[in-house]
Amino acid sequence: MQSQQASTRKSQGHISLFILPVIVLAWLLFTLIDRHNGNYGAAAIGFILTSCAIAHSKFHKFIIPCASVTAVSLVIGFMLAA
Repeated sequence: MQSQQASTRKSQGHISLFILPVIVLAWLLFTLIDRHNGNYGAAAIGFILTSCAIAHSKFHKFIIPCASVTAVSLVIGFMLAA
């Protein structure tokens, strides 16, 4: 019984770590929809998606693809800014 309660608390901890990046992602998407974007909007989304993938163990398989999208977006942003 105690191990079940401990696992429930642990899973709730992962969800609470997942909520903040999702809120920031929603805020960022609304900001980008309002046309307040720069060269690094896609990189910001990539950073947030990477943090979501890190926060929840079910999404750990997406860490490398999200980080790759972030890296490519940063390179493109640097090239457009120059």
